Amino acid sequence: MSNLQANDLQVYWQGRSIKGLSEKVVMINRRNHQYAENFLEFQKEVKQNTRGTLDLYSFHLRTLLIWLDATPLTQSHVIKPAFPVHLDNSSNTEQTNAKICQTARAFFSWLKSEYPLQFSTIKQSWILGLKPIAKPATIKEVKYYSLDEMKQLAAVKAETLIMKRAQAAAAFLYLSGMRARAFLTLPISCVDIERRTVQQLPESGVYTKNNMAAITSLFGVPELIEIVSKWHELISKHCPPNSTWYPRLNNIGEFYPDENTVSDRNKSYYATVSRYNGLLSSLRDLCAAAGVEYKSPHAFRHGHVHLGLSNSKTLAEMKSVSLNVMHQSLTITDTIYSRMNAKELNRTISNIGTADPKENLSKDEMIRLLLKYLKDYE
Repeated sequence: MSNLQANDLQVYWQGRSIKGLSEKVVMINRRNHQYAENFLEFQKEVKQNTRGTLDLYSFHLRTLLIWLDATPLTQSHVIKPAFPVHLDNSSNTEQTNAKICQTARAFFSWLKSEYPLQFSTIKQSWILGLKPIAKPATIKEVKYYSLDEMKQLAAVKAETLIMKRAQAAAAFLYLSGMRARAFLTLPISCVDIERRTVQQLPESGVYTKNNMAAITSLFGVPELIEIVSKWHELISKHCPPNSTWYPRLNNIGEFYPDENTVSDRNKSYYATVSRYNGLLSSLRDLCAAAGVEYKSPHAFRHGHVHLGLSNSKTLAEMKSVSLNVMHQSLTITDTIYSRMNAKELNRTISNIGTADPKENLSKDEMIRLLLKYLKDYE
C-alpha cells in the first residue's frame, strides 16, 4: 500500500476481506467506502428508510465497490468491463441485478448532487445506462403451493414437536399469506384463532415490509385451521404471550421459552436470517414426508393469493385478497402473484365460449362493477 496516496488507502468492508468472482481477496477503496457510508446515512436520516431497506442498499453498494476495487468512484465510467457486464457474469438473479442497478443509479445521482465538482466527469447519460443487460425473454411461472398440496402436507402424521411446528408453519403461511420474515417475528399475542385474525403490527415486534401495519385474516380451510388451532393451543400453554408463534426449539426438540421473546435481537436482520434458514430446513423435511415438491416459504404466499383470486367472484372480493396480503394496489397482487401456469391458461382459454351465457355477467353488469371500482379509488 506504500505506493498509494493517503486518500486512496484501502479498507476491509465492515472489517472483513471479501472474495470477488475471481476468488482473489478484494479490498475497498477508503474514499469510496466513505461515500457509500454517507449515502446510507442520507437514506437513514433524510429518507427515513427502514433497517431492511438499508441492509439491501448496503449489499447493493458492496457489489458496486467490489467491482471498483481500488479505482475511485469518480473514474467509474472508464472501467472495463462496465458494471452491467460485471453483474451479468455474476450468479445473481436478473431481479437482483435490476435492483442493484437501481441502487447504483440512485447512488451516482446523489453523488453528483452532493459533490458536483468531484463527480463532474460522470455524465447523467452514463448513470442512466446502469441497467441489466437485456436477455431473450423466457417464460417464467410463479411457483405456489396448491390447495391439494397443502392438504397433503396437513395429512402428514407429525409425531415430533419439530414436525408439528413445521406443519403449523406451512398451514399458517398459506392461510395468512404472510411474508416469512413477518411470520418469524409474530408474537403469540398477535394471533386470534377464534376470530381468525392476525395483527401484523411493527409496534408489537412484527417485522413487516416497509413497517406497514394491518390486521389481516386467515382463510377458513378446515384441515389447515385445525392444525393451526392445535399448535396455537399448545404453544400458549408452554410459552408466554410475547413469545414468537414459530418458537425456537432446543437440541432435543423441546420448547425454549426464554429464547423466543420478540425483541430487537430477534428482529435484527442477521438473527432473522438464522431463523429463516431453520424454517427452510423444517419445511423441506415436511415436504419430503408428504411427497410434495419443496418450493419456498414465499410459495405459500403465492398459493394464498392464487386461492383467493381464483375463488373471487367480485372486484370487492379481489380487493379484499389484495388488502389481506398488505398490497397497496390490486394491480400488484394480480400481475405478480397470480400468474397462471401453462396448464391453467390452456384450460381457461379452452373453456371460453363453452359456458352457459346465463352464468356470465352481462356487459352492463360488468361496466357497473368497473365504474363502482374506479369510484372507490377517487
